[in-house]
Amino acid sequence: MTTLPPTLAVSFWVHRSTMKAMRLAVAAAALTACVLTPRAVAHAYTITATDPSTLDFTSEAMLNTGLGLTLGSEVFEDFDDAVADIPFTTTSNPADLFISSAFLPGIAWVDVPLLQWNAGTGETVTFLVPGGGTSLFGLGISDQDRLGHTIAINGGPETVLDGLAGYGVGGGIPNGYILVTPDAGDLPITTVTITQPALGERLLFDHVVFRAEPVPEPTPTLVVLSLVLGLAVRWGMARPGA
Repeated sequence: MTTLPPTLAVSFWVHRSTMKAMRLAVAAAALTACVLTPRAVAHAYTITATDPSTLDFTSEAMLNTGLGLTLGSEVFEDFDDAVADIPFTTTSNPADLFISSAFLPGIAWVDVPLLQWNAGTGETVTFLVPGGGTSLFGLGISDQDRLGHTIAINGGPETVLDGLAGYGVGGGIPNGYILVTPDAGDLPITTVTITQPALGERLLFDHVVFRAEPVPEPTPTLVVLSLVLGLAVRWGMARPGA
């Protein structure tokens, strides 16, 4: 039996231990990636419209009751001050999306001012939900007098607004209140995008709502998995006969 000199034996053991630790680390990274990478599944969010004629506009409390927004964890944005609680962005000229008080109260969902969007052909406005997303998003739309405007959730498929039951088309009036909720297995709502059809026009937005959600904590499974893999790597480096 051939015996390696002490220096070579130590070097050989270090090399084997290092290689095994590297293999364990690669396996850990691959397993973690499999666990953390979302599956490529279609997310079909539930999108509904409430007919304004079925609602009581005498007070915001009565309006919210009619819309079912009474859980107490909702954050409302009525654009009544200079600081919006929900950010928004647009592919239009930024000057074409602004808060305006130049309207009569009858066109508003709660009260003026409103968020006014003077959009051109094919342009979009996107609402960005703060935090890690929400399980509920609501939006009042007014002054739509052309067909074909769409809504998309998280960059997914587009739904035609005037194709929703309860949504009406007409200038100078509230058209419909949109509520979006995730179906089972859907990701939280993080972006909501409205797109103009082939012909642009003015739209008005009011009474935006989203539900304040806690930031998701790491799942126990992932925490335990990380600990086990970390110990395995350390054991592979420290074990003399590895």
